[in-house]
Amino acid sequence: MISDNEAYVWIWLPGQVEPVVAGRLEAENGRLSFTYGKSYLSRIEQTPAAIPIYEPELPLGRGVIQPPEGLEMPGCIRDAAPDAWGRRVIINKCLGLKGAGIDPAQLDEITYLLESGSDREHTAKGWARKAVVSALTILGLDDMMARYASYEDFAEIIRHRFANPIEALRELFTRLVFNVLCGNTDDHARNHAAFWDGRQLQLTPAYDICPQGRTGNEASQAMLIAGQNNLSQLATCLKAAPSFLLSPSEAEDIFDHLISTINTHWADVCDEAALSTVDANLLWQRQFLNPFSLQRS
Repeated sequence: MISDNEAYVWIWLPGQVEPVVAGRLEAENGRLSFTYGKSYLSRIEQTPAAIPIYEPELPLGRGVIQPPEGLEMPGCIRDAAPDAWGRRVIINKCLGLKGAGIDPAQLDEITYLLESGSDREHTAKGWARKAVVSALTILGLDDMMARYASYEDFAEIIRHRFANPIEALRELFTRLVFNVLCGNTDDHARNHAAFWDGRQLQLTPAYDICPQGRTGNEASQAMLIAGQNNLSQLATCLKAAPSFLLSPSEAEDIFDHLISTINTHWADVCDEAALSTVDANLLWQRQFLNPFSLQRS
């Protein structure tokens, strides 16, 4: 850390087990700007070469880079900060305050970034890290604009900027359908992410898939699916299939495969999770395979 308003940004270059300083964040009037360090830019011709933290947000170059229009900080930097629960943990650690009534604004963004931990893999040389950006960042949105995030827009970016786009599109569509079938309506754009290698994006493994409680049948996904429609139904997914370069019959095959898989493995998974009969019955055909979600037209 440099001062109360500045902080260094470190990055693990692809395949490396030691980080290097990429640049500096500076807070001014509630916004965080970023500047690449001269030493980092000098690595462009070295091996391993410097990579942009994320393009198009933070392209390699000299000078101060302001956050994109409408954002208070670069989204790829915000992705390194904790979520709402993590912020409560950090407030408890730093201020000794507990409880649901905590105001996260008691600490600034630089503090949250500095107090966050590091993971995301072990190699023969030691611990390395992969750069990851959320779908929210990929879509150029922040938390206040998350309601505009859409699977169709995400699919459009995958077609142009992802490695193996056909495979990635099918995988994302399958995750969307599974979210609908298992009752996970918390599929907001921070719960999708991609690895960044400096040139291309690749979907991370799926995470944060949690069936949500519902009092009735009707439910909606957190991200738009087809146009302005986010109803948690196979019919909605079917309308979106062309955006994923899938024909109606290919989409139907994915529906049938997932429904069959859930039916086949339901009892075994409940046993593995040590669910009681009461809990299993509470989930079955409420969160999992709810009749509303199975409607195809």
